[in-house]
Amino acid sequence: MTSHAESQLLNSIRRAADGHCASQCFHVEGLEVELRAVDPASIRWVLKSMEPLSLITARDTHATYSVTYLYSDEIVREAIENLNDIDLVHIRRHGQDRYVRLSRPSASSVLYTDPDEGVLWVSDLANNSVYLIVSSRTKHPAMAFASLTRELVTRYLAQEGWTLFHAGAVDTPGGALMVVGNGGAGKTSLLMAFLCAGARFVANELLYVRQGDDGLRLLGFPMPIAVGLGTALQFPPLAERIDSPGELEYPRNRLKLSRVVNTPQSEWKDLEDKLQVLPSELSKLLGAPPPAPGGSICGVVVPMVGREPALPTVEHLSTEAVSKILSNNHIGLTQDSRYRPWMELNFGPGPTQRHGPIIARLSE
Repeated sequence: MTSHAESQLLNSIRRAADGHCASQCFHVEGLEVELRAVDPASIRWVLKSMEPLSLITARDTHATYSVTYLYSDEIVREAIENLNDIDLVHIRRHGQDRYVRLSRPSASSVLYTDPDEGVLWVSDLANNSVYLIVSSRTKHPAMAFASLTRELVTRYLAQEGWTLFHAGAVDTPGGALMVVGNGGAGKTSLLMAFLCAGARFVANELLYVRQGDDGLRLLGFPMPIAVGLGTALQFPPLAERIDSPGELEYPRNRLKLSRVVNTPQSEWKDLEDKLQVLPSELSKLLGAPPPAPGGSICGVVVPMVGREPALPTVEHLSTEAVSKILSNNHIGLTQDSRYRPWMELNFGPGPTQRHGPIIARLSE
């Protein structure tokens, strides 16, 4: 495809985006994200998938970005067939080698195509806009819309100095508690026990943390809560959803209902299947207050689940022990993105804050 043809394709995308698109904004730490799509239902779905960040009340805005979601077999087909004289970006997804093809119609725009998924992304750096064009070949178009929006927010938070931990959190009247532990340590069970006691959900699996002028702050990473069946059986409102997940809003691609119903209930706890629940759903099911986007950290909790049943006990860990646990659970955002490190966005340099001081403060 010639440079002229690439520009024509880009103009076609912009004209399609200028059509009758619904729009809605949400705000994250000074960033205003405008979601645009022909179908308003897809915007509502993305906002749900972005909980708890999409629950943040709008404050001062010093950066704006838009994400436009379009459907066009014609535009995607034209891009896949004609973007030949381009660079290839090697990625590995689900154990398979894949290639994303990119082209640069101008100094401020980049086109990316994924022929396997039938998807075209356009990054308009001059106007702080991203266009996502899906086709009939795209397996999960709404999830692609949500994933790209999550990518945008993560890049922005990285540029603002936030770092990422494998941890959960709840917000209490005394401040936010960060719950740190490896898989199977009991994070989810402890978090839900906190919710039943009146705490507000912040995160279950991943957590943004940043040092601020008034102490350490955290934000919940937007993703559904994956609840193991053994954990769900401890909480009746969730146990009732195991064999009737259709009442939940998020796609249940981690729960194979046929396998569950054909397995004796006494063996459910040993299945790897998990319920996927949105933060607002989980809070409502457990009778907890609405989720909180984040809070100021007042403590770090490390759950320890023993092999034998025992009464709960509380043990204070040393600074060295907490520091080691936090270091092992630190993920960081040093490569800007856990999803598409090759995607160019106009957010300036990467994170400026090292995670070492954060871990030291959390360990105190």
